[in-house]
Amino acid sequence: MKNKKNFIIYDKINRDLCIVLNRFIENNKKNLVLKFNQINLVSEYKNYLYTKIVQNIQFNNFYFDLINNDLKKDYYVANTEEKEILEEICKLNKIKNINISINILFLLNKTNFILIKIFFYLLTFFSLENLNTTKEKKKFFCFSNHKKYNNFFLKLFKKKTVYIFEQNYFKFFFNLILKSKFLLRNINQKNKINYFFFQRHFVKLNFFEYELSKYDFNSIIYFEGDSPDHTLISYIGKKKGIKSLCIQWGGILWNKPKLPFQNLSCDYFFCWGKNYVNKFKKYNKRTIFFNVGNPFLEKKKNFSNKKIIFLIPQKSILFVNEIKKKYFEFLYWLLKNYKSLIQIRCHPIELENNELFKNNSISKNNLIMPGENIYKVLKNFSIIIGSVSSVMLEASKIGLIPIFYLPRSNSIYLWSNTLYKLKKLNKVNLFCDDLNLLKKNITYLLNRNNYKEVLKIKKILNNEISLIGKDSKKKILNKINLIS
Repeated sequence: MKNKKNFIIYDKINRDLCIVLNRFIENNKKNLVLKFNQINLVSEYKNYLYTKIVQNIQFNNFYFDLINNDLKKDYYVANTEEKEILEEICKLNKIKNINISINILFLLNKTNFILIKIFFYLLTFFSLENLNTTKEKKKFFCFSNHKKYNNFFLKLFKKKTVYIFEQNYFKFFFNLILKSKFLLRNINQKNKINYFFFQRHFVKLNFFEYELSKYDFNSIIYFEGDSPDHTLISYIGKKKGIKSLCIQWGGILWNKPKLPFQNLSCDYFFCWGKNYVNKFKKYNKRTIFFNVGNPFLEKKKNFSNKKIIFLIPQKSILFVNEIKKKYFEFLYWLLKNYKSLIQIRCHPIELENNELFKNNSISKNNLIMPGENIYKVLKNFSIIIGSVSSVMLEASKIGLIPIFYLPRSNSIYLWSNTLYKLKKLNKVNLFCDDLNLLKKNITYLLNRNNYKEVLKIKKILNNEISLIGKDSKKKILNKINLIS
């Protein structure tokens, strides 16, 4: 049961934060900066808090204790913001008689955080006075908050129609020095609980408005949509009369989408399939949704090959301790018995830090390098093994058989309807965290023709991903042309 609790904990954090963050903001309106320069900061701030709390080890430890009925008397957090949120979590869960204290040492250990805070504090005193005045037109302002998105923008749109904006603060700093005035501001927000968030917002607002002034744009386009930066750029676009469009990047394996997907700020959202239109529309009444498919998936033509792609997740609450140990045990068994058939794809962070590669026990021939396009790679395999990566759904759509390293218990409560339908296929348990059963499943699949199973899986995925490749791209471009 111990391994299964990690998934329950992650789900509970998500569900609690959907309620708690609203309560925290409502109860602290007078102590928060929630509006500035005619921009409502609530959605941006909520997404910022969500990301911060989900990645916070103190909050994760608290939830471990809560689920395991092992609450301590004392818990420590880094600031007033975190303290009040944890107090709201305790109220929601009817927890009494614990002490929550602020320990500044948590921040002192985060060198990067301190440097960023100083950086944003200094930039708060600058104001870009000389914005670009060019009237040259560019159709799409492509907001890239990760370099991985750049090539995908160019796969969708002609190069001359796009301006790809990457958040390069080094370049922005020099633009500030050359084109700005130093102003001693009397912002009167220093006593606010979320003052650091406000500083961050203030500098990014300056930065994003400067970049948007470079050309005369029709639309702002970005992938994913769950970042506080997506919220900010969408609001700036609204102020300037520029529509914001979001293209779905990943699938949702959980029964309930995480908070940022319940809190979208884009005008239009291009979904993979009918399931996502229905799921997102339930929470986002002001956004218009289109069912357009996934333009980056490529058709798989060869269904006779017997090759396995093994996904190694990034370290998180869902991939630690015993879960991670058992998963690697399974990998070593596969390498011992099917070394010529298996290739491993790691999250880039795991490739640098993972113990798997410290003793050179895994050959480079068994690795898919992070720079390789996953969509080009998938069609070469027949089986995919992973955990909560949405690549599992994408692979299933084109004809790979997915083996989810997930607990079968609580599956109706935890997982999406699509995953629940994939739970078992004939003699194969597609959800499994038992090593012996996993080994039997792989041996069974590698020794038979699985084409009938592939067709069943693809049928289940029809409402998850409606179109792929050129058909999807054509539909996206047609919709964008109508909007623009």
